[in-house]
Formats: sequence, C-alpha cells, structure tokens
Amino acid sequence: MLLGREDHLRVLEAAVARARSGRASVSILYGSPGVGKSALLAAAVDRFVVPLAEVLLLRISGHAAESELPYAGLQQLLAPLAPALDALPEPQRGALKHALALEAGQPGDRMAAASAVLRLITSAAESRPVVVVADDFQWLDRSTRQALIFMARRIDADAVAVLLAQRGRLSEELSGMGRAMHVEPLQPSVARDLLRRDYPDMSSTVARKVLERAAGLPLALREIPAELSEAQRQARDPLPSTFPVGEFIERLYETRLERLDDETRLALLIASFEDLEAADLVTALARVGLGATALEAAERIRLVRVVDGRCVFAHPTVRGAVQIAATSSEMIRAHEALAACFASDPARYALYAQGCESIGDEDVARALDTAALQAHGRGAFAEAASAWEAASNRTGSESARDGFRTRAIQCYLRSGLGLQALPLLET
Repeated sequence: MLLGREDHLRVLEAAVARARSGRASVSILYGSPGVGKSALLAAAVDRFVVPLAEVLLLRISGHAAESELPYAGLQQLLAPLAPALDALPEPQRGALKHALALEAGQPGDRMAAASAVLRLITSAAESRPVVVVADDFQWLDRSTRQALIFMARRIDADAVAVLLAQRGRLSEELSGMGRAMHVEPLQPSVARDLLRRDYPDMSSTVARKVLERAAGLPLALREIPAELSEAQRQARDPLPSTFPVGEFIERLYETRLERLDDETRLALLIASFEDLEAADLVTALARVGLGATALEAAERIRLVRVVDGRCVFAHPTVRGAVQIAATSSEMIRAHEALAACFASDPARYALYAQGCESIGDEDVARALDTAALQAHGRGAFAEAASAWEAASNRTGSESARDGFRTRAIQCYLRSGLGLQALPLLET
C-alpha cells in the first residue's frame, strides 16, 4: 500500500478508466528524487492495467546514458506495435521505420515520424484501450520526447491514457498539457506510519531522528534504516552524524557500496550506464575480466536484482550513487569496456569513447561525426547537433571544427532548438 498517495492513485485509476470508455487523457507526475513517482506509476500499472487483459500497455523508462541516443526510447516504447508498422500510410511508414533504424533511406522528416507515432497508437486504440507509461521522462532522448509530446497533445476522442513522470519541476515542454500533479513529501503522520510499518522494532528515539532527516521522502524512509545496523536501529549503538537526503539522495547508498569489493563495484558501474541485454552485460564484464557472478554481492544487499541475466537496479538513484562513488580510473575502465562492447553501434560507441583514455581526441571526433551522420540520417536532428557540437570540441583541426559547428547549427535549427545554436553562431 502506498501510504498518503491515495489521491494520486485515484487520478491514475480514473485516467485508465477514461481510456476504457474511449476517452483520452494525459496525467503527469513531477517532484523531487525519491518522492515516489516511479512507485506510483508502478502501482498504477500493477493495479489498474496488468489485471485487465483488454488493455494494451506501452511502457518506457528514461536513462541518463541513453539521452543522446536517437529514438532509443521510441524503439522500446513501440516494440509491441512493430507488426502494425507496415499498415501505416506513406510517408509516415517510411519516416518511422527510418527513425527506428528498421530500413535505410534519406534523412527523415521528424513531423512525419511523430505523426506516424500518433497514428500507430490511435489505430491500436480503435480495437483496445492503450495505456502509455513513461517514467523518468527527463532522461528520454529528445527525439522520443518530441514525438511523445506531439502525440499526447493531439489525442482527443481516443481510448488512450498517457501517464508520465518527471524529476524536478514541471518542464516547459510538458506545461499546459493534461493534468499535472506535484508529488510532495509525505505528511509527518503518514511518514511515521510508514516507518512503523516497515521497521516495527525501531527505537522511538531513532525513529524520530530518521523522520526528521528523511523529510517525508518515501525512498529515504526506506533506505536510511537499511543503512543502519540492527544495534543502531535499536539505539544500542550511536547513529551516523549525517543522513544525506533531498537532491543528494544518491548518497544514501554509500554505506552499502562501501561494503562491496572493487570487482563488484566495477561490475555495478558498468551495469549502471544503461539497461544492458544479458549478452551485452556478459561481454562488457568480460572486457574487465569479470563474470556475471560479480553482481551477486550487490544483489544480496538489495542494490540490484539479476533477472534473466539483466541487471535491474532497486531505484534509479542507485545508478547515480554508483557513479558518484566511482574513482576516475574506474570510470575510464567502465567506458573502455562499454566502448569495446558497442564497437559496431556508432551512437553507443561514440558515447563511451568520450570517456576512454586509450582513444585519442581525433578518433573520438571521428566517432562522434559517424554517430551524428547516423542520427541525421534518421531524422534525429537534436541528437545529431549534440554529437557534432561534441566533435567540434575534440578535434584539433580548425577546418573540421568549423564544419562540425556549421552542421550542428543547421541541425539545432531544424529541430527547433535555435537558442542552443546561438553560442555556436557566435564562435
């Protein structure tokens, strides 16, 4: 039971009910890290969507490492609708297939691709209700975000419910769209009930201090006591002098990370950058001489779960904690392992090559240029612009630098991001 979140759940339940009655809606959750947005979305899916066989669930979760990979989110979201792609009319079919790298072609039309997403989802909703769930919206790649916003602003008499969650303040791109709900910290009485439920043997003195330092964040209420020993929870041993919360909530996992050996921390670091397929995880770990068993110690202390060979983190903030705790040499080793693993994927290779010591600046610039050309060819102009701008900062050739900047400016303008082109225009 999600204590203190009944009102939010009722809104999400009503959104699914509207879709089942043939009416569209958009619901947005936003708030600070650890306040419970992901838990609310997960609860809504488990309670109101999964039990209903007639509802089609399209689900996506953003990751910081994939925010520069063109249409990475859309590929994940539309996978259940792949068989319906061929039924789309041209030019929408070609634009979307090209954006998803399913077929070759000329640089895509992002309006046609976004229109194809809208048509694909609304067509599916003609035969069954559709629920679109996007968690950590702020970390989705820009091309995916633009396509989802285009779709969400145009659904009307469609059996579609769109449920989004975003960290921090409500972004400008989501403002004025659907119903936005600020998920606030729990009220003190609710926080007290939650703590009492999960840790009934905790000393009242310790509970009071945990409540004060957790500041109503459900994640902190769960994880602060988990960092304490049984003797500390029962006030037999002194408590730590500080419990970091709020924007530094990733530091809640420091104690558990310190218990792990170097190999396990490195394995966690490699897994933290993106949701690796089982085979890719094995390959990347092998690059640093590790096997999948290196994650077992982290699994025992509830930082991750290994499911069908994939590493599932207990909460998105664990990824940040692992990366914050990593040394510079560990970060380099992780990037080099991932770059080698994705040598045949231009976008991912370029992403990780930037953090490698063994790859020179000119090689990194060439990798970024290749990734930018691929993104440009798929109509992902925002990601192409970002890659060309990064390439301009790595090359030592003045002519190449000017060329990269010129292409970046053109792509920023094509993607509607003129403000980001201004600094490059000035240079």
